[in-house]
Amino acid sequence: MAQNCELPIVRIGQEPDHETDCSKEAAARKIYAEVGPATVKITHGNVIGSGFFVGDGSRVVTNAHVVNGERGLFKVETIDHKTYKARLEKLDDVNDLAVIHLENEQHHPATLKIGDDNKVQIGDALYALGHPLGKYDTYIAPGKFVTKGPFDQVFASKDPNDRDWLTFLATARNPNPAIAADAQAVIKSLRVEAELQIEPGNSGGPMVNERGEVVAVSQFGSESKQYHKYAWAVSSDEVMALLNNNAKFQFDYERQSSIRAHPLGTTLTAAGLVGVTAALPRVGGSLLGAISAIDMISLASGNSEPIKDDADRVYRGLEWTSDITMTAGAVMSWIPRLRPLAIAGYSIGLATGIGQAFVPHEMRLVNIQRTSNPQDTREPLFWQGVKSY
Repeated sequence: MAQNCELPIVRIGQEPDHETDCSKEAAARKIYAEVGPATVKITHGNVIGSGFFVGDGSRVVTNAHVVNGERGLFKVETIDHKTYKARLEKLDDVNDLAVIHLENEQHHPATLKIGDDNKVQIGDALYALGHPLGKYDTYIAPGKFVTKGPFDQVFASKDPNDRDWLTFLATARNPNPAIAADAQAVIKSLRVEAELQIEPGNSGGPMVNERGEVVAVSQFGSESKQYHKYAWAVSSDEVMALLNNNAKFQFDYERQSSIRAHPLGTTLTAAGLVGVTAALPRVGGSLLGAISAIDMISLASGNSEPIKDDADRVYRGLEWTSDITMTAGAVMSWIPRLRPLAIAGYSIGLATGIGQAFVPHEMRLVNIQRTSNPQDTREPLFWQGVKSY
């Protein structure tokens, strides 16, 4: 059997590619094999970023700008495409770091060790892993350490007209002195600079040394062609501080029904399902029946959230009832003498499906509080999607 030598790689000045020659990139291949299993893709809505498992495998480190603004849970996907759900646990808005925690007491077996970026010397090899441009695979970008210093020196000296940098400067002039102070702290915070190429989607991924230790967390690269070969990252010192110190923010979650969490979207979806089934009972109903059948197979194979309480039991019961009756209705709609029963099946299926929308089932972030000063009601810096970082 032929050896599979595909290595997803990003070289300076090139698009993400796959190296298939087994004799090339030996060092990168070694790092990829060691670090790749602990590197993840993080998604919510249209946002895609990267991260990595630490500690006992229940926590993932990433950038704050990857998770900013999201009120639901995050999807965490590993290199072998296993998925978890996670909630926000810690956030450092000045150093652009966040820790998310897996739901349901889950743990991933592969984790990374946090190293010491102060021991990295100029020219030492560094490797950034993540999902450039939101790619399906985990990629590795080989490069080298350049320097470490205050953000306004290591970045602004390279690309002072970058849009994100101008956002920081504008925020530092905010009339609210507390917001301005936070933005000033961002500008003066320490960053690692590396000569390697990262892309949007790499944010939050590990930047490791030759021993596979995390010495920085990829933050962003320059938008300009001239400086695109450089990457800036958050120091491992700040990662350790976030993991070991008390949280700056408290994040409170609660279960909500779909109709409460997404009133407009849920209403439109329900109306659409009823409309399609009523207008095209055989074709539309059959399509919904096929979807229901696929969902039943998924439920039967255990690919669903574990049941933890009575609300989950009610939700799961409604889901099974909707799937069974919709599937049965779809089958009966093609048999003339059974079409009245098909209508009954559709009606029960749609009613129970809509009923799911009223059961508290979806975990949502409902409150953010500063632990040091609960009276300070400001959200984290750049929480509301200014194209920060």
